[in-house]
Amino acid sequence: MQKIRVEVGLATPLALGRTHFTLDAVLFGILSEMRERGQFDGDPIAQVPLRSEEGLFYATAAQFENAVETSETKIGGIRPVTDMADATRFIQPKGRQMAKVITTRGDTKAHLSRMRSIACSSVVWEAVGDPEKVEALLSRAPNIGGLRKDGHGEVAFIEITPSDSERDENVLIRNGLPRRPIPVSFPYRLNAPTTIETWRPAYWDQANAAECYGL
Repeated sequence: MQKIRVEVGLATPLALGRTHFTLDAVLFGILSEMRERGQFDGDPIAQVPLRSEEGLFYATAAQFENAVETSETKIGGIRPVTDMADATRFIQPKGRQMAKVITTRGDTKAHLSRMRSIACSSVVWEAVGDPEKVEALLSRAPNIGGLRKDGHGEVAFIEITPSDSERDENVLIRNGLPRRPIPVSFPYRLNAPTTIETWRPAYWDQANAAECYGL
């Protein structure tokens, strides 16, 4: 593995929640979707082609080039990718009446998501990893980030080059400050505020939350 700079150019704005959007999160997401489609049957975390120690991946949070950020609200309910395989339970008639999708309760309840819409020319990360495998995975994703089915985060190009970081640890910390969430339990003593947040995949799982040095 080697120190690399990863740049993904975007043709459409990126949609994100309140996340640091680390490179390991993106690669883990791609592998998880591959497994859901039957294209891969292993452990997505084990196959992320980046250096990791005790679950901490050597990959920075995203940096956005020429970014303009706005807020976006999305109302969602049925998830096409995961729910439509079971579509018959939504559309089968019940007695003499056609079935209805109930959006106020149950599995199909609508929910409100508040996202950040980031218009930027590209997203940049630094990492320690296998450049060929990282590029191969990113090439499988026509879009990255949230609201992909709505056209957000369309990938225009992928460029991976050697990084100028002198040591692997420079990917995690620069000028004494964290470049990604790092739990305080790791042997780094940083002059940075701390907060409770998830620090490793899967980032939506609160079981992966801990007190971390904040960005």
